[in-house]
Amino acid sequence: MSESITVAIPYHQNLDYLRHTITSILQQTHQPSEIIIADDSPDGSARALVGMSPRIRHIHNSPPLGMAENFNLCLEETKTTLVCLLHGDDMLAPNYLEMMGDMAQRYPSAAAFFCEAFIIDGEGNAVLSFKDWAKQFIWPGRGMEYLIENEDGFKSLAHCNFIITPSVCYRVPAMRGIRFETQYKFSTDWVMYMNLLLSGAFLVGRREKAVYYRRHPTSATAVFQRTGNRYQEDMTILARISDQAKQKGWHSASRVAKIHALHALYISYAIAMSLVRGRWSRGYSLLCVLMGSYRDRKQL
Repeated sequence: MSESITVAIPYHQNLDYLRHTITSILQQTHQPSEIIIADDSPDGSARALVGMSPRIRHIHNSPPLGMAENFNLCLEETKTTLVCLLHGDDMLAPNYLEMMGDMAQRYPSAAAFFCEAFIIDGEGNAVLSFKDWAKQFIWPGRGMEYLIENEDGFKSLAHCNFIITPSVCYRVPAMRGIRFETQYKFSTDWVMYMNLLLSGAFLVGRREKAVYYRRHPTSATAVFQRTGNRYQEDMTILARISDQAKQKGWHSASRVAKIHALHALYISYAIAMSLVRGRWSRGYSLLCVLMGSYRDRKQL
């Protein structure tokens, strides 16, 4: 491969998971030029693992930046053209960096590359949630690799964000200065992909699993989802991207975002699971989100 790759880890908590993350990087068939740990923990605890490799550079954020700003710090600190933003509780399959480098060579003008992921729990066991199961029917294209571009790509992502965040490798110069928007607490990556497409950039996906994406109760994803705020944020984003697509003249994509049928299905499922588990307050909160979504669709 001609291009060097940086792996940047926006870290928040759990040194045990981070140790596994770094180990997976060190086992790559193609080694990164640098491993950046952007440490958002209060005490800079990730510094304890710097000795795992001379390639590690530790940056302690004091005060903590938050998820989106820490992602942006990773982009700004990287010294290579390509950078992978790997969560501190996820892992890479040994061929991941080699795969990304190969795709980067074959698609030299793409803004980002991504692959599929193995979904695991806190102990590393394979799991499959309803949402993960549903996403497999949204993936576009039939071949091993496919482009996400223009209105068709925008429309596919308007159905739902099927891109697993830590699977993405960015080509920083091709991102046209676009960065993660800090007003969003969870789905800032989804907004990033949409902004790239609106700018005329494109992404390349590969139907091969080369990342281990961990779903566990203490992750930021799980915490934000339990409150129901994640679904409300998604509804806000869908309304925004529907307007953006309409302004672009992408009327079919705008309608998909406006109807957001798959997201309504996700929320309905979450409501059902909350009631089954006796979590009445959460079920009621999600029902309010769903009813607000229904009122928006009635305005079509």
